[in-house]
Amino acid sequence: AAAAAAAEDAANGPAQPEVAATVATGGSDAGAGVADDDDVLGPSSTLFVGVNGEQRQDGDAPSYYNPQEVLVLAELLASLLGTPATAAAVGAGGAAAQPAVSVNDIGVIATYRRQVQKIRLLLRQRGLGAVRVGTVDDYQGQEERIIFISTTLSKPESLPPPLPDVSAIEQPQNNQRSSGSWGLAGGVSDVGFWRNPKRFNVAITRAKALLVVVGSPRVLAADDNWRQLLRHCVAR
Repeated sequence: AAAAAAAEDAANGPAQPEVAATVATGGSDAGAGVADDDDVLGPSSTLFVGVNGEQRQDGDAPSYYNPQEVLVLAELLASLLGTPATAAAVGAGGAAAQPAVSVNDIGVIATYRRQVQKIRLLLRQRGLGAVRVGTVDDYQGQEERIIFISTTLSKPESLPPPLPDVSAIEQPQNNQRSSGSWGLAGGVSDVGFWRNPKRFNVAITRAKALLVVVGSPRVLAADDNWRQLLRHCVAR
């Protein structure tokens, strides 16, 4: 609710509103593993929603999804947009009031392709299929007024190992850019924006007005880049 309210405030304000960053906790471990640090940098209009979810895989597929994060995202979007069926009601000539934020103002980024698919499916079921959902690669060069990021992982040990040369994950192999799978030394793939400062920067700079990060604080605290953003939210 806090994230949705802040997003609506951002939509009603100027293009770059000063929305106070906060931590809206959806799980008891929202602040775990985060050290106090007053000297942190990050977007001023940033919210973090902690979710104590469970990462899953389908068989031997390398891509992860997190049902709890999918549900939290859908609920946040429905709250922000008024009702789950606001767009459909207005399109059908209903009397529903036009919300301050429309589906055209919102984008969702997920770390893994399977999470993207799960989010799209639930949003379609709730009448919000017009919300754009993709991986960080899909948002290269694109921006939205409000961006939600689903970080998906719930286990820090599932993070890819730190690499001495991040260029190893900056070029897709076998033209797989559209699938979200980027080649890594050792055969690891589908790492999204983990362990890569450049792609992390792409992810968090797609929002014009407000960035809402949904995920496990324990996982984010284990990644150098995301730890700084999480500290920023806690400090604010």
